[in-house]
Amino acid sequence: MSQYNDRFDGSAASNWEKVNSLSFGPADWSLSYGMLKFSTPKILNGESQVFVKNNQITFLKSQNWSLEVGLLNTNNIQLQVFVANNSFSDYFGATLTRKFSLNPPTFDPPIWGVEIPGQSYYSQNGITASASVWGSLKIDFNASSSTYSLLYYNGENDPSGSSSWYGMDPITNQLPYTLLATSTTTSSDPVNIYIGVNYGSDLMYSDAYVDNLKTVPEPSALSLLAVGLGALAVMRRRRS
Repeated sequence: MSQYNDRFDGSAASNWEKVNSLSFGPADWSLSYGMLKFSTPKILNGESQVFVKNNQITFLKSQNWSLEVGLLNTNNIQLQVFVANNSFSDYFGATLTRKFSLNPPTFDPPIWGVEIPGQSYYSQNGITASASVWGSLKIDFNASSSTYSLLYYNGENDPSGSSSWYGMDPITNQLPYTLLATSTTTSSDPVNIYIGVNYGSDLMYSDAYVDNLKTVPEPSALSLLAVGLGALAVMRRRRS
């Protein structure tokens, strides 16, 4: 089965568009150094977030598919990747984040957090796993059971010594993922890919990066439907 690759070079800019209904405040996005970059300027009171949507890929529920993507987030902002239908009643994905404490100034270890309808990673029954500040995320969909699966790989130094960011390139490498969560959907709606960041009051400038998106099957095998945009209130996070 053929695959679609996006390494976020200059030609990839037209594949992504800002989702105005999910974006507010000074957070912004750009293509930088061959990666999708999310910038979060210092904000003392309030929240800010920005999300982009891939306008080339629509996944149908009538067939199996998967996506893999590399993430890098050394800060306490919430870097999120998810798939969703146009009303956002059906969504599935994860957050890569870490908590920052002022007294004393320390970062907690990073975590993966599952985002599914009715349950977020920070809720009482939230699903999380220890993470690295860089790694890869995979979302699979099984059409026969209407089930999403979320898998992750924590980055590490390349054993061969050829790359200091090993684990962020699922296009080149077959990564040994770990299953984190599954969720069955009753929706038959197609879904699209959304990526973005959310952060609350922050005392520092922070950046997060996404790179090396791989999807199977490739878009030519999918229906490139025009999926509208809606409000996704559940993605507006206020961190404690």
